[in-house]
Amino acid sequence: MMLSYLRDHWQGRQSLAWSFWVNLIALRAALFALQHLVTPEKGSDHSEHAALVLTVSFLVNGPLLIWQIVGVVRACDQFYRQTGSQALVWGAQISMVLLFFLTATYALQSWQFTLKVPEEENFLTRMDREHAERYSLTVEGSTLLLSGSIELGATRRVGALLNQDAAIKQVVLESDGGNIYEGRGLAGLFAARGLATHVETRCSSACTIAFSGGTRRSISRNGRLGFHQYKVDADYDILVTNPQKEQERDLKRFREAGFSDAFLERIFASRPQEMWFPAAAELLQAGVVHHIGSAADSE
Repeated sequence: MMLSYLRDHWQGRQSLAWSFWVNLIALRAALFALQHLVTPEKGSDHSEHAALVLTVSFLVNGPLLIWQIVGVVRACDQFYRQTGSQALVWGAQISMVLLFFLTATYALQSWQFTLKVPEEENFLTRMDREHAERYSLTVEGSTLLLSGSIELGATRRVGALLNQDAAIKQVVLESDGGNIYEGRGLAGLFAARGLATHVETRCSSACTIAFSGGTRRSISRNGRLGFHQYKVDADYDILVTNPQKEQERDLKRFREAGFSDAFLERIFASRPQEMWFPAAAELLQAGVVHHIGSAADSE
C-alpha cells in the first residue's frame, strides 16, 4: 500500500492539488517541525543528539525532497496536458523553488549544529590572559623569579602563588618596568610577607617600586637598578593621573624603605625617555640595597 502510494506520486499519477498540498507542502512542514523538535536549545550539550539531527536532516533534505519535487513536477506535466492551463503549474513551480531554498537553510542549520562552538572568552578574561603572557613566575626552592613586564594582575597572581607555597622567602626581579600601581601592590605584598628581594640582572622603573618592598634587598655585582621620571603612556589626556603626584607618593614609599634623602633627590631627575643606573656601591651607601652579591649569598 505504502509502496504503491510512493510510486504513484513519483510517476505523477496523483492529482496536482494532492501532490502539491499534501505530499509537498504539508509533509515538508511536518518534517521541518520534526527537525526543530529534535534540535536541542542553543548552548546545550548536543553530543548525544548530533547523530539523530544529521540522520533526520539527511532524510528530509535528501531522498525525500527529491521524491517530493519529482512527483510534483510530473503532476504538473499531467495537469497541463489535461487542462492546458499554465497558471497553476507556474505557481507550483515557483513554490517549489522557494521551498528548495528554505530546505537548504534548514540543512545548513543542521550542519552548523554539528560544529563545536568554542566557549567565548569575555573581555576581562582575555585582558587578564594577555597581561599574564607578558611576564613569567617561576618557583625554585624558596625563590620566586618574576621575569618580564609588571602588568595588571601581577600582584594577585603572585599573592596566589605565595598562598600556595609558604616556603618562598625571596623574590628575584627581572623587569624593565610596567604598571606603577602593580609595582606598589607587589611592594606591599613583599613587605607584608617579610620577603627578601634581589636583582640579578636588571630592574627598572616600576620594578624598583616592587623591589623596595623587600625586607632585605640585594643586587648582584653586575645587576642594575634603573630610575626615571614617570610619564603617562597614552596619546590622550588621562584626568585622574598626575605623574608628579605619583612620583611624590613613591618618594614617600622609598623614604620609608630607608632610601637616603640625597639619593631621593636624584631618583626622578632623569627624563622619562632616559634611565639612571646608580652604581652598586652608591645603592649600598644610600640604603637602597643591603647586600651586594648573589641571591644565595643574601639569604
